[in-house]
Amino acid sequence: MSEVLKITANQARSMILRSHGLLTPVAGPIDAVRACVGVQTQYATSLPVGVAARTAKTKKDWDYKALQSGELIKSWTVRSTIHVHTPEDYGLMLEAFGEARRKRFVGWMAKHAAFSDSSLEAAEDRILEALATGPLTRQQIHEQVTEFKGMFMVGWGLDVMGLAYLGKIVLLTPQKGATQFKRIERPEKRWTTQEATIELMRRYFATHGPATLADCVYWAGMSASQAREAFKALRDELQSVEVEGFPGQRFILKGTEAPLAKPSGLRLLAKFDPLMMGFRDKTLFLPATVHKEVFRPAGQVEATVLENGKVTGTWRLARSGNRGTVIVHPISPKGSKNETKIERQLVGLKSALGLSEIDFSVER
Repeated sequence: MSEVLKITANQARSMILRSHGLLTPVAGPIDAVRACVGVQTQYATSLPVGVAARTAKTKKDWDYKALQSGELIKSWTVRSTIHVHTPEDYGLMLEAFGEARRKRFVGWMAKHAAFSDSSLEAAEDRILEALATGPLTRQQIHEQVTEFKGMFMVGWGLDVMGLAYLGKIVLLTPQKGATQFKRIERPEKRWTTQEATIELMRRYFATHGPATLADCVYWAGMSASQAREAFKALRDELQSVEVEGFPGQRFILKGTEAPLAKPSGLRLLAKFDPLMMGFRDKTLFLPATVHKEVFRPAGQVEATVLENGKVTGTWRLARSGNRGTVIVHPISPKGSKNETKIERQLVGLKSALGLSEIDFSVER
């Protein structure tokens, strides 16, 4: 076993931000999604906003086109929440978690929605039949498969989530209107569940390291036993790391170099940004004193201002037609006062969201 690598907190931040495209922009939108292994998209705008922070420039509706073409895939994956992935990473998610989450979903539907295995499968077969002619909205699906119409919590995906875990349905974000669901053929099986879990864990420590095993478990939403088995198989590829001033044994892939420079610059991160959702212990980036300003009641995770490697504020976008105003709320005495850096970020944000004009104000 290799010796423990000891690094500073700034080095740790720089390593993670570098991997996420938050120090030097990555080549394009698909590369940005790959760099994070996935982008959470309960809010449709989280994808273009999150990617805009990681690329030099994006174009309006690139996300719509990428989902339509299959360059990116949107489904219930990490932590059983809606994420966008590259096809390869989607395949890993499906093989690592699909079977177990399908089983849990079927059990939940039997207990809380009075669906037997056979009645659920019959309803799902009819959903697939309805989608054979092309993508449909939830309302359009319910017109043909009426047992889901008006069902409690159906808006959380109880009608189609089970099919997503089987790799038979993905989500589309249209240019206008409600989310659509598209029937697909399940990707070719390339890994066993354990092989897929090991590869996902490898991807995680390559993009999120230095991180703890607990961070990885939190990010993926996997069971402790599944994580332990994968970690044991991967352990020889990992370098132990201690971060000065922070508890816990962390890991990176062997051969990863720690940069000397401190993290610098400003980025406007999206709601549920991968940086905020990728770690159980977020104190490297988010001081405990301001945690509640970002992680709000009812599971809300605010869009954040990241300055020099730390969260110093939150922000929201107010839209009126093709115009927008970013309202920045500082949560740190040192934060969100560099108007020039904020204006630079607005250029990419305007392009990503297809706005004709965008300005900002800072709430003091």
